[in-house]
Parts: sequence; C-alpha cells; structure tokens
Amino acid sequence: MRGQGGEECDEPARKEQRREARVRAVTRGRTFLTTVATEEWVYNSGPGRLLCHRKFPDDRFAEIKTGEG
Repeated sequence: MRGQGGEECDEPARKEQRREARVRAVTRGRTFLTTVATEEWVYNSGPGRLLCHRKFPDDRFAEIKTGEG
C-alpha cells in the first residue's frame, strides 16, 4: 500500500478516529467553530523501534510524527 505520506508501507497496527472542533472565524467578538473528522494511523515496527503516527484531518494527509507510545 502506498501511504499518502510518501513512502511504501504496510497496514497500520491501529487506526484511531475522532472529531475535533476548530476555529473557522472570529467576527465581532464571536467565534465560529467547525468540526473536523481526523483519522490517525499508528505503525509499530517492532520492539525497540519508534512508533510512526500519520494524521489525516478530513481525509487529507497532514503530518508524520515518530516517537514512543
């Protein structure tokens, strides 16, 4: 499978879905929010290796982070 993050990859170890509120606009002291559906894929390359997290707000690739847990 070719990930939207650029390189070849296997299926993620887990996928997490959530909805997030974001500021759409601030007008005359009022804040208008919008809701964004975000999916995060987590890849685990094995013991002693860092996890890779890929984030897709509104089905668009946004970022890759590596780290523990």
